[in-house]
Amino acid sequence: MIWDGQAWTIANPGQTQVMLTNDATNLHSMPRETFEALIRNGQLHAESTPTPDHAQRIREILSHASVEDLQTATHCHAATGIHPEMDRRQ
Repeated sequence: MIWDGQAWTIANPGQTQVMLTNDATNLHSMPRETFEALIRNGQLHAESTPTPDHAQRIREILSHASVEDLQTATHCHAATGIHPEMDRRQ
């Protein structure tokens, strides 16, 4: 996700709050309504073109996703029109 010129990752696409992170120490939580408004207004958007490395990472994540992970991703996509990034860092 790009917000105010910086790359962000959706850390937790909750029912009422969405948490974004742009590195290991910077977290930002906002009401889901605010998150969705930022998307509608074009202030928050997905990166335009995934790189080959990004596409490979997506395939890797999906290959290890549980049914619950896929259901959450489908729900988030339906609600916001974007794909949540699922961070699998250990």
